[in-house]
Amino acid sequence: DRPSNSWPFETPCGGVPRILNDASCNLDQSIYPSPHPARNATDQCRNVKIAARFDRPMFMNSVLSNLSAVQCNSGVSFDEGACSATLSIDREIDPLYADRGFLMTPRSPLPAGTWIQVRVGADVQSSEGVRMGEEDRWAFRTDDTGADCAPDRVIVEPRSKNLYGEHPQRFDGYDGFAVGP
Repeated sequence: DRPSNSWPFETPCGGVPRILNDASCNLDQSIYPSPHPARNATDQCRNVKIAARFDRPMFMNSVLSNLSAVQCNSGVSFDEGACSATLSIDREIDPLYADRGFLMTPRSPLPAGTWIQVRVGADVQSSEGVRMGEEDRWAFRTDDTGADCAPDRVIVEPRSKNLYGEHPQRFDGYDGFAVGP
């Protein structure tokens, strides 16, 4: 006997995707902290790039469409109830981590001495189609000075390329990007 109301379906094999909480930083190996700025970090630059990596390959369209940053309070302690103004940000795939990372760049400097909350929505999906299922939020505070931070070094990825390829008379171009601040 078969059940009268059967419904065929498949269950993806992978687990639920999560943002890595990894403070590792090794510039020589192109390993950067995740998330950045770190959860509850203080004294961050007003021109900071916000970034994070996932623990597995992701469907990046779902990631980019489910990212936001919200301006919160200006006190010493974070107050989630004071988060209201959504910030204008650019979202992009992190070229270092391809289908595992994202970058968010505020379109104008963040306000000084203010808590910023980053939100990654629950509908973010892994490349296997598994939803994160719950929103991931973290906050950081900008420094009080009101000044932008200047990079202390510039790293360009990829770090090297033969610009002429096999034909010395033809320039193949170079498609690199700067990492920082």
